[in-house]
Amino acid sequence: MKSFFETLKDSILSSSFYAVMGSRTPREGIRYFLSLSLFTSFIITVVLSIFLVPAAIFGVDLFSKLVSENYPSDLAITFNNGQAATSPEKIYNLPISSEFFSDSEINKLSAGGISNMLVIDTSSNFENISQFDNAKTMMLITKNAMVIRKDKAGFEVHSLNSFPNVTITKAKVEGVLIKLASTLKFVLPLIILVGFIALFVISSIVNLVLVAIAAVLIWALSNFAKRTIGYREAFTTALYAVTLSALFDLALLVAGRPNGLHSLTTILLIVLVWAFNVKLWKGTNLPVKT
Repeated sequence: MKSFFETLKDSILSSSFYAVMGSRTPREGIRYFLSLSLFTSFIITVVLSIFLVPAAIFGVDLFSKLVSENYPSDLAITFNNGQAATSPEKIYNLPISSEFFSDSEINKLSAGGISNMLVIDTSSNFENISQFDNAKTMMLITKNAMVIRKDKAGFEVHSLNSFPNVTITKAKVEGVLIKLASTLKFVLPLIILVGFIALFVISSIVNLVLVAIAAVLIWALSNFAKRTIGYREAFTTALYAVTLSALFDLALLVAGRPNGLHSLTTILLIVLVWAFNVKLWKGTNLPVKT
């Protein structure tokens, strides 16, 4: 582990480290590259888990509380052959909740004429936008459709024809939430493990492709500067020079920017790290072609 962190530091800023790159093999470079990918994937997984695991548990608990406090005990919603019906039959409103939205968001929604999260009115089919606007809701369930607000100016209409035939009651919803809460204890660790493996594999493949492209540029620039270097050495060099861009990607994700660096930026950083450490403009670290 100590050796890995020393190499990590030297691969970013150490002229002497790059001066002897010709003595290193691609196998050594691949071993370091995979260790770096494993390290960054582990940190990312830990950071995401710190936020996502409590959020998932909190979400289930919050939804359970919402159902317990707001779902009428006598309400049954039946979906049958593309038609919805409620028993007893009347209009049901679920107002905007401060547990899901901040005060500023509630004020913004109110200014836009939205005061409900959900309205269930199965007395008629959905016919026009006025029907949706009059409901003042983010989601409307009618006799034949589910209407969801997209933004201030639009909405989506989903036919109930694709809905399975089912009757939803408060007891059934609470039963599902209880099972979900107990299942999370076993499912979340598995999701985290699978996510870590997937992240490691995908990031390794993507960065390896970028390293191979950057190696071509390193090789071309070396030969342009009349230095003796083959693609094998350029590729090994790029495997180490990718460190800085990998750490930038890690920092951006921790800062809440999951998109990370652009591929071209990553390639450019790899080449710049190499050029800076070998002082390409001075022509001192590698032998000149004769």
